Amino acid sequence: MTMVLFNFGHFLGLAAFAAALAVELALFARRVDGRTARKLAMADLVYGIAAVLVIVTGLLKVFAGDKPAVYYGHNALFHIKLTVFVIIFLMSIYPTVHFIRNRRAADSDIVEYPALVGRLLKIEIVATVLLPLLAVMMSRGFGVGDDVPRVRRGPLSRPRTPHPATGFGCGPAPSRRARSISRAISSVGTSRWISACRVISSPASRLGCTTS
Repeated sequence: MTMVLFNFGHFLGLAAFAAALAVELALFARRVDGRTARKLAMADLVYGIAAVLVIVTGLLKVFAGDKPAVYYGHNALFHIKLTVFVIIFLMSIYPTVHFIRNRRAADSDIVEYPALVGRLLKIEIVATVLLPLLAVMMSRGFGVGDDVPRVRRGPLSRPRTPHPATGFGCGPAPSRRARSISRAISSVGTSRWISACRVISSPASRLGCTTS
């Protein structure tokens, strides 16, 4: 359940991150009135909060998730995703400075933004599209070698062993008595096995059973 919350928060933050950036790009113009300038500042605030949510939940997934940190450390796609996110963050600083500077503009004011702000917003939204693509590829195991553990081993985790009769994984290794019974299944016929089970279930044979 913890990983469900981590993943939900991560993807929710990423969705809000992309949505806020799309709103900024839709509202942006070189010359806007004070009301639009305030909307741009509000959208940029949501953008910043979403970025913090993405970072926090991402760190929780790395250091407290079901995969060990070494899985991410040896994953090339993780490093690419992190690099793309850092580049987006750095590019957002310049527009954010201008949006914050005009966050209290009056309705009658005319606010002018540099052309570079619009170009940076376009580059940011294109780069943001890469983030979910890289996340999906990571979830499918791309970017990491077979020698890297993919599941965090907790103190209660045990290796799965195949069942002696069915061959399917069923938990810890069977006991000696269970192995003896499974061998009896393969060595005697059905009718003789039923007779053996009746002997086992009788009070006089609780210490074991033999087959003739």
